[in-house]
Amino acid sequence: GQTVIAVEKASSEQLRLGIRIPYWAENPVLVVDGQETVAESSNGYTYVTVISDSMAIELTYTIAINEIEAHPLVKADKGKVALQRGPFIYCLEEQDNGKQLHLLALTGSVRPRFRSDKLLGDSVFLEAEGELQVMEDGWQGKLYRVHQKPQTIPKMLTFIPYYNWGNRSLGEMQVWVDKGYACLKALRRNTTKRLEQLGFFRSQRDGRGSIGQRRSDGEKFEGLRLGIHCRGYPVV
Repeated sequence: GQTVIAVEKASSEQLRLGIRIPYWAENPVLVVDGQETVAESSNGYTYVTVISDSMAIELTYTIAINEIEAHPLVKADKGKVALQRGPFIYCLEEQDNGKQLHLLALTGSVRPRFRSDKLLGDSVFLEAEGELQVMEDGWQGKLYRVHQKPQTIPKMLTFIPYYNWGNRSLGEMQVWVDKGYACLKALRRNTTKRLEQLGFFRSQRDGRGSIGQRRSDGEKFEGLRLGIHCRGYPVV
């Protein structure tokens, strides 16, 4: 992103100009009359002292993509996130992702994609790695059953700016999407396998699955914690 400000002073007094830098603007760089400087932020603002009668100020930054979460006491949004790019909130639409949007979960990286749409115009869409819960035959004719691990398949998700929804067709729309952690199981399995190759083992006596090391004489060292995390969740 880029913001350009041309300053023309009406008096000879020095002017202290505050420029707001929103939290979604990453790596801000300030250029004042051709001189580059790092934009140091204080309470969301960076300040420039205007001495000359006119001054050119340019602020460049990276527009971040953030996963927004609601307060834990907002029951309906527990375990869900909403995507935000810059100041804009995004949403899923049936037009791009099919029906039953509540069966989708966000599991991986999110990337911006510029698109030119006949109805929406030029917009930045978001494409994200996700998964879709598959409706197995076991649900046929049932409203409830004993809990089983849901079956899922990988699916690319498409998010559009919230202000654009409802302009292409009738269908579902969803802002808050389940946050999946599909990487946990695969990362745990691959990490454990590698540790075993290096002479470590997984303790069977520790229900938490601690990692220990086997000495050459067969004695075991237990309780080694490696602190490997996947999206904030401990793996080993």
